[in-house]
Amino acid sequence: MEGDIMFGYQVTQSGNKLDWKQLKMITETNSSAYKFIKKSKSQSTWTIITSVTSGVLIGVSTITSLSEDYNTNWTYGYIGGGLFITSISLVIKSKKNLEKGIDAYNLSLNPLTSLSSKAQLNIVSNTNGIGFALKF
Repeated sequence: MEGDIMFGYQVTQSGNKLDWKQLKMITETNSSAYKFIKKSKSQSTWTIITSVTSGVLIGVSTITSLSEDYNTNWTYGYIGGGLFITSISLVIKSKKNLEKGIDAYNLSLNPLTSLSSKAQLNIVSNTNGIGFALKF
């Protein structure tokens, strides 16, 4: 999973970019991963709806406040601000569920390979001296 498509993330498998439909199709065999991916997609949809709605409500309040002939009711702006905060919460939850789904799918393939392929052994040098660093 790298940055830039779904909530700023691009999901790839063997170098091929995956969209939501492909991702759901691939993870159907793993019920745990599929559940997280479906939940993430639903949260993504609600994020878009709340973000657009909040932008419209804040925009309407701002534009009407610029008009001298109209007494601005900031209720719409406040509701829009609340929806914006909700959309931020949804995008964070959606990203976490996407990561959980991908992790569950990757672990189901071959747990030993998945863990060992992420491990890296490096030689490091710092103020404490020279040594090995194991990243996993």
